[in-house]
Order: sequence, then C-alpha cells, then structure tokens
Amino acid sequence: MKALSPTMAFFQAHGLAVQPKQLEAMVEFAVSQLQKSLFPPEPRVDLTAAEAEALTRGGLELGPRVDAEGSALARTTAKYAALLETSLKTAAAADLLGVDPSRIRQRLTERTLCGIRSPDGWRLPAFQFTDRGEVPGIGEVLPRIDAPLHPVAVHNFFTTPNVDLHAEELGRDLSPREWLLAGYPAKDVIDLAATLE
Repeated sequence: MKALSPTMAFFQAHGLAVQPKQLEAMVEFAVSQLQKSLFPPEPRVDLTAAEAEALTRGGLELGPRVDAEGSALARTTAKYAALLETSLKTAAAADLLGVDPSRIRQRLTERTLCGIRSPDGWRLPAFQFTDRGEVPGIGEVLPRIDAPLHPVAVHNFFTTPNVDLHAEELGRDLSPREWLLAGYPAKDVIDLAATLE
C-alpha cells in the first residue's frame, strides 16, 4: 500500500477526503470567486507621486505589505476551498433532510438554506446541518443575511462566538450555530444577522 504524502495525511486526519487534483480545482474555483482586494499589496498603485511623497515624509511606510501569517486573501481562499470540500451536494442534503432534491433547490432560491453554485452543482456548507437534519432556526436566520455576503463570511458568522450570545448557564459566549443548537431563541441570531454587511 502506497504511503500517504504529509499533505494527504493531514487532510485525512481532518476529515477531508480530497485528492490533490480535486483540491487544485477547488482552489482555482475559490480564487475565481473572490473579489479583488480593496487594499492592494503595493499601496503606491492608488497614489499620485506627490501623495506618496507626502505620506512617506509623514512617516508612513508605503512598501509592499508583508503579512507574517500569509496573505489574508490566501487564507480566505484556503478556507473557501475547505468550505467547498466539506459541503453537501444537493442530493446528500435532500437525503439528510428527507426531502426531494427539488425542495433543496427551492430553499436555496428562498435563501432558507445557504448554497454555493460550483461547476459541479450546488454545494451546501456543513455549518447549517447536524447529523440528523438542519440546525434549528437556520432557515429563519439565513434570509436576513445580506445576499452578496461571501460564503466564508457567512460561515465565520455562524461559527464564531459572539459576545451578544452569552449563555449564563454555560458561562461563555456561543457562536450563532451553538446558540441555535442549544435551543435559544432564533430571534437573537436574526437580529445579529440583519447587521451583517
């Protein structure tokens, strides 16, 4: 039996059953879906020579940005590719929810389920599901999220603890997903979702 490469072993250890060619295609798709950065790596691009000179005299460093942890765009691309890989396809989501695939497509149109249209069909990010169905109340929250919001931002919203969702009995802040799974009111998450941009 052929030994796994360190990369493949890492993927499998984290539940990703993806081959390098598949991953490459996902990353290419993820990159193609990302918008251009608002802040170019070379700040002088958007400045006149006089503006650049004035800012430099004022002590501002205008060299190319160096991010010690790697580019934010690269991190988002990697997260997007992982989001795609762990997502359910339409048929799998239909099986999980016990409905016809046409109902899943209808809910995607209604925005009561979150989906990403990829070259091989719809992908539904896993954060909105449990082993037995969908996260309670998720269908009420998703339509309140601004439609153009990037899928990684939506994933981050649902999976990051929020100070406005503090569970006294647990003594900690919960993510919107945890909040809904614990049976707390969906309205609290809906109110937060409506503020996302």
